[in-house]
Amino acid sequence: MQTGLRHFDGVGADPAPSTPSDTIEHQLAACVREYLGNYLYDTATFLCERLVAETPSTAHTLLLARCYYLSNQPYRTYHLLKDSSDPASRYLFATACLSLNRLTEAEDAMLPGPAAHGGVAHGAAGHFLLAKVHTLMNRHDSAASHHRAALSLDPMLWGAFEGLCTLGAETEAQAYLEGSGWAAQHGHAPGGGRAEACTSEQTPGASPSQEADVGPTPGSSQVPPPPTDSIADQAFSFPSPAPMADGGALPGVTPGSGGGPGYSGMQSYVTPSPTGLLAAPPPARKAPPAGRGAWQPRGAPPASASSGPAPAPRREAKLRRLFSDEEEGAGVLPPAPVPACRPAAEPAAPSPGPAGAAAALGLLRALGRALLHASMHRCGAALAALRALPPAHRETGWALCTTGRALAGAVRYAESARAFARARALEPGRLADMEAYSTVLWHLRAGPALSALAQDLLALDRLSPAAWCAAGNCFSLQRDHDTALRFFRRALQLDGGRAYAHTLAGHEFLALEDFDKAMGCYRAALRIELRHYNAWFGMGHIFYRQEKWSLAEYHFRRATAIHPTSSVLRCYLGMALRRLERLEEALLELHRAIAADPKNPLARFEAANVLLACERPRDALHELQALHDVAPQEVSTYFQMGKVHKRLGEVDQAMRCFCAALDLQPPAADSELIKGAIERLRVTEDALDEEM
Repeated sequence: MQTGLRHFDGVGADPAPSTPSDTIEHQLAACVREYLGNYLYDTATFLCERLVAETPSTAHTLLLARCYYLSNQPYRTYHLLKDSSDPASRYLFATACLSLNRLTEAEDAMLPGPAAHGGVAHGAAGHFLLAKVHTLMNRHDSAASHHRAALSLDPMLWGAFEGLCTLGAETEAQAYLEGSGWAAQHGHAPGGGRAEACTSEQTPGASPSQEADVGPTPGSSQVPPPPTDSIADQAFSFPSPAPMADGGALPGVTPGSGGGPGYSGMQSYVTPSPTGLLAAPPPARKAPPAGRGAWQPRGAPPASASSGPAPAPRREAKLRRLFSDEEEGAGVLPPAPVPACRPAAEPAAPSPGPAGAAAALGLLRALGRALLHASMHRCGAALAALRALPPAHRETGWALCTTGRALAGAVRYAESARAFARARALEPGRLADMEAYSTVLWHLRAGPALSALAQDLLALDRLSPAAWCAAGNCFSLQRDHDTALRFFRRALQLDGGRAYAHTLAGHEFLALEDFDKAMGCYRAALRIELRHYNAWFGMGHIFYRQEKWSLAEYHFRRATAIHPTSSVLRCYLGMALRRLERLEEALLELHRAIAADPKNPLARFEAANVLLACERPRDALHELQALHDVAPQEVSTYFQMGKVHKRLGEVDQAMRCFCAALDLQPPAADSELIKGAIERLRVTEDALDEEM
């Protein structure tokens, strides 16, 4: 009976037989990598534990830690690597610390020495990891510096560019977009530094397990300290009022979340091939076992049936003979096991050349321009950049969701909903950005569509925070604020690092007039993402409701500085300035709000009130007439127009406006107010008749 383990019968054997421990080590190590490549993490973990028990080594310990991490057990990775000192182990340990929200330990693991930037392990990926840690620690200038350093080492690291956009570091992000080609600066293709760093660790005396995939130690991590003049913390120059001094610990992050938004797990912790690229096995050979394939040294000619296999290093001869078939002739060796990161069925991947590198960077920069404009809330520029993308990339879920966000920022909710719906049609399993889609449907008062979206997302993944945010918005639309709060809290249980979920919960507390809890939610959102303008607006709205006009103005200004084209934010800032009797500034902000959205009825109504306060009734009447064209069924518009006509001495016009307001059947309180104005108007008319 033939089994997966080939019996060693001495055919083609070396004069010196392999020792049992060496045989077990090679077999277990090869199986662990194969099962990792096939996503059989439990089996890989069990066999790797046997491997560490059989032949303890730093390489095997790191491989076991990797198995634990991929099995969603970062706490086991943490304890296993806590005392490790090699760079690859430090990087994986710091990654586990980030998943466990142990931010200080993650930073210490990546920066063990006094020279901060010189000691960063794992090159570009290490800088990116430190940037995420410092972002969660609210050290935004340092985070921007590490993002910039990561991009200088690897310009294909898209997450670092996203981090710069999230931090609002527009200068650094623009420098990346406008920089000259990376390949021209460094002399080889993007990402090549990582592969070279991986192979530089492979010494002739290394064991096969150490040689294969325990993690690279980039030599390129010794970079000069990047400048720290990020604009992330310079965007605002307003004095900080006392209520904003509130701090607090960061919310817990679940192991699956990776410690923050946008976390991508172990994508940068790769397993290089032993010494070069993979190649297809020669036709004359017997096919290797499933999950394995042949390899050849970099630069070697392709193998053929006549030339035979490429010569293997001596340290691999025993492993090749161990896996040779009894039916094969002496001296014909099967290929070595393929590391987990290279599926055997895939053909050899060619090294990227300068043309491919330039094309890839060009694509990323086109996408980056759209993302930067969207992050800076320049909605028109973002839409133009998205329209300029190649058709193949314009019709993708990411591009369509970014389009939907930009349209929502411009208060074009119907178009935004269509973009999100198109994204869902293309990618039915997409969960990213769906909470934004649900908010767009909330603004459109599209209850059935919002309910269907929430049900679809929950059926897709009940552990998705976006799904619970959509469900919460659905109940918020029905004014069931308590149920909505329960769903938003569930989203935060699944991922406490979601600023938008905190903000949505704050909106529900605000609707329930629980201002203290609402303020706590908004502050939690700002601790996660300082540029989350919705939270600044929510805090300003609370202070406005409490008639704390100065604090309201401060927070509205912070929100407006982040999203300067928002008509709603400009309108509320103008309202706060009006309450502070700064009428000229208020009128300027209200006119900016009207310019951003001419159909904003609140901005026109408030502008009319400010013009009346400035003794400009004719201009106020003009604004009210424009408001009537936008919202012809508003009782307050007719009532205010009647008051203006009365001030201008146009009694008949005022009476017609007051009667039109009554015809709209306002609530009882408003009806009494209008009737009182009509009575006073009659008294004024009688007085005028007596004078005449």
